[in-house]
Amino acid sequence: MVQSIMRGVLGLVVGLWALLVPLGASAQAPAPSAQAESLRAPVAALLQSAQAHLGAGKPQEALAVLRDLERRVPDTSAYERYITLRLRAAVMVAAGDDGAAAADTEAALASNKGSAEEHLAMLAQLSGFATKLNRPEAALQWATRYVQDGGQDDAVRAVLVRSALALGQCKPVIEQLAVLVGKAERQGQKPPEPQLRAAAACQAKLGDDDGYYRALQRLLQHYPSKAYWADAIARLQRLSGFSDRLLLDSFRLMRHVGVLEDPQDLMSTAQLAVEASLPGEARAVLQAGFDAGLLGKGPEAAAQQALMNRAQRLAQADQAQLDEAISQAQRQADGRALFLLGQAAISYGQRERGLGLMEAALGRGIAQHADEARLRLAVALSVAGRQAEATRLLQAMPERDGLADLARLWLLALR
Repeated sequence: MVQSIMRGVLGLVVGLWALLVPLGASAQAPAPSAQAESLRAPVAALLQSAQAHLGAGKPQEALAVLRDLERRVPDTSAYERYITLRLRAAVMVAAGDDGAAAADTEAALASNKGSAEEHLAMLAQLSGFATKLNRPEAALQWATRYVQDGGQDDAVRAVLVRSALALGQCKPVIEQLAVLVGKAERQGQKPPEPQLRAAAACQAKLGDDDGYYRALQRLLQHYPSKAYWADAIARLQRLSGFSDRLLLDSFRLMRHVGVLEDPQDLMSTAQLAVEASLPGEARAVLQAGFDAGLLGKGPEAAAQQALMNRAQRLAQADQAQLDEAISQAQRQADGRALFLLGQAAISYGQRERGLGLMEAALGRGIAQHADEARLRLAVALSVAGRQAEATRLLQAMPERDGLADLARLWLLALR
């Protein structure tokens, strides 16, 4: 990052060479208007000599020539002084004196000479010098000016972010990371994980829960991990407006991504499934918990086993009555009961039958919370490998009750 900026300082040698063209043998003094932006022959000759030494890897000899220039031509014009400062900055970089190089570059910038492109180059160089010299306040100042003046180099934006982070200033971090991350994504690249983590940390520091949640979603998109999933789903459950009716659905997502590991969460999932008339699902959740060694031990072991026994009894009775219940539900105008029985059939291993019942129920019409049924159908379709259909349903979720938020997480989980 800083090295790329500093290479621009040394690249100044090439740019200056074109400026140090010697005047012809019969050169006359330029017109006053041109003279302000020209190099007189004695100045050009000494600058060329200094530049030649620098190009040969002899910064001390180059510096000696520049000192000789100050003695021999004390009345340099503003433009000649500007060129001298920029060349001396490059010499100081080669000599390892970044502090002196920064001072010369700052003086050159203050002269208001040079093109707009050179102006931006000097701001970039000053941000790099300040970073190398461990001056975060100055690095932030110069990098901010660079961006405000139209600079587009991502390396300078990275300096801005790094220095702002060092100073605990989160607003510029978030602003510039949005640019860097957005650019990477538009180019089909993965933004660096540290950038996404920094954005999330700053959103959290500023107390912007919505911003932090969006940052977590980006982390899940590019760098999915159990830690990010657990954090994102926990925050989803606490979002303002998130419906309690979707709590079981959020636990299902936790199970799908492998973070339903807390005994209390396992118990809550099973209890909600029993209350939703899905004892087969409750039994499967609890059995997975026992098999993984997450349940059946500690002070809650008896309560866990009791819920398992209850789920087992209910599931056996429910499965025995499934065919009759489906027959009755098919005679009802509203598809709610039929949809629920489709979910039950899937929990008993009858996937295709269950999907057919759920689709038929939605085709018939569900008077209340039909969008929630569509969300559950989408999840079931995705598990069955019908990704395209699942994706269309998830993308159509409305922005209410947490449906769209939950659907977006499912879309990330199904990638």
